[in-house]
Amino acid sequence: MTHDRRSARRSTSAGSPRRSSWRSRPAPDLRLLIDRETEILLLIARGLANQEVVDTLAISIKTVRTHIGNLLAKLLARDRAQLVAACESGLAGPRHR
Repeated sequence: MTHDRRSARRSTSAGSPRRSSWRSRPAPDLRLLIDRETEILLLIARGLANQEVVDTLAISIKTVRTHIGNLLAKLLARDRAQLVAACESGLAGPRHR
């Protein structure tokens, strides 16, 4: 009986598509980023926390959080680490307009 359950579970999971990793997705279109988002992305990549970005740019914490949310969506990133990876891999280098 246990063997049957494993077989059923194996066949179910084998037929389901794998989630694509972040690196296998198409490169995001950086032309969608506004100048302030690019600036914040570069500060995040330098290791600044949200409050440090606030202090550096003299903007509110809510504005920083909004920009970070926009960056996550536009760059198809799941978290800050993926934003940094995008920046370090050259995706956020010179603007391509």
